[in-house]
Amino acid sequence: CYVSFPPRHNPQSLIACPSHLLMLETDTDTAQPVANLYNNVARERATTLEQLAATMAQNYRAFFRKEPFPTENHGGQC
Repeated sequence: CYVSFPPRHNPQSLIACPSHLLMLETDTDTAQPVANLYNNVARERATTLEQLAATMAQNYRAFFRKEPFPTENHGGQC
């Protein structure tokens, strides 16, 4: 299962979420630009904006079946 985080989220939960299950959404706060959410999440997860964007793109493609799902086993984490 994927976990989607809005702009107002629990930082500890965000940090604990495995990267391959992470999604971001702005449905609850349309006044904030999505760039703000990406910048905040990159900072909270101690990663670069570029790496976060790459992870989000990969997760989007996997979730919406835009490419075959990865074959690697992530240990059944959810």
